[in-house]
Amino acid sequence: ARAKVVDQESGGITQHISTYRIETEDFDGNTRKITILDTPGHEAFTAMRKRGANVTDIIVLIVAADDGVMPQTIECIKHIKDSKIPFLVAVNKIDKDGANADKVLGQLAEYQIITEEYGGTVECARISALKNEGIDDLLMKVMLVADAELAETIKSNPNRLAIGTVIEAELSRSKGPLATVLVQNGTLRIGDYIAAGGVWGRVKAMIDETGASVPTAAPSTAVTVLGLSGVPKAGDSCRAYKNIKEARNFAEDQAQEDLDAKRFRGIYNFASEIKEGQVKELRIIIKADVQGSAEAISHEINKLSSEEVLVKPISIASGSITSNDIMLAEQTGAVVVGFHVGVDTASTAKQAEKAKVTIKSYEVIYKLTEDLERV
Repeated sequence: ARAKVVDQESGGITQHISTYRIETEDFDGNTRKITILDTPGHEAFTAMRKRGANVTDIIVLIVAADDGVMPQTIECIKHIKDSKIPFLVAVNKIDKDGANADKVLGQLAEYQIITEEYGGTVECARISALKNEGIDDLLMKVMLVADAELAETIKSNPNRLAIGTVIEAELSRSKGPLATVLVQNGTLRIGDYIAAGGVWGRVKAMIDETGASVPTAAPSTAVTVLGLSGVPKAGDSCRAYKNIKEARNFAEDQAQEDLDAKRFRGIYNFASEIKEGQVKELRIIIKADVQGSAEAISHEINKLSSEEVLVKPISIASGSITSNDIMLAEQTGAVVVGFHVGVDTASTAKQAEKAKVTIKSYEVIYKLTEDLERV
């Protein structure tokens, strides 16, 4: 499954959240199912990993045996401590030259992550994802942590209306709005009326991680849902309702709240900046193929601000660059940044050229940040 994720990414670097489900046996010979949420390792994707920590029951902290503790490892440790979610450690790439798992465990101990080998309580598995070594041991330890830490706290009722969280979302040209939803309670069914953040709809189809259509999604299952009225935000709650009226009312109320909040912040910030008259801004409109990547880019762009220049994302969304994005850029003097996306039509490109709006497109996150640092 891991190879499939990497093969689909630019430069072999994971850029998107992926979900998949596996089956394994526990000590008693019972078949157990584990849903895995795979988040990008690059430090730019802080927002995506934080969201992952907020929707998972167990965290697997993966550290490369040849690299050791990196900035993104330290950031993950912070998420673990803040979330107080049960976790274990997997030391990966033990097959590589220069691998030193013991050194990694020593480094983790400096951050109060003390494994059983070092006299602590944290489970640890030594693995090679490339050579499929130690994977069974890792899965067994995941189940041990689940049985020890979650047996009395994590319960679900498959007979109720579904509740879940949007993991990713995008606008497909052929299929329309798509949302990957992790069902956390209840069962989601084709035909259910749902609301996800400020959008609503009726489930027309559900697709699992293999691309197969499924009629239902039980607790702890991730599926891509078709049938929403628009693209929700990654991290939005998703809930099924008894009828379309309830779903639409909830979504419209949420959308209005989001709009009011944006208007308030926008008006307040512009008024403050006009009064001060001293802040030079580099305004950015971010469009990405999926919502999670857009958020990750926004987080990374915010770090580029300095005393001289304030780098400010003014719009963050998924989907192609549209005429509305160009109009907003023209009105605000913003640069449009596309990540894995381009303009939707030739007329939009002509509109941008006429309005002298700059559009920058990227496929890999670090190339984007390097370019903006030179602006």
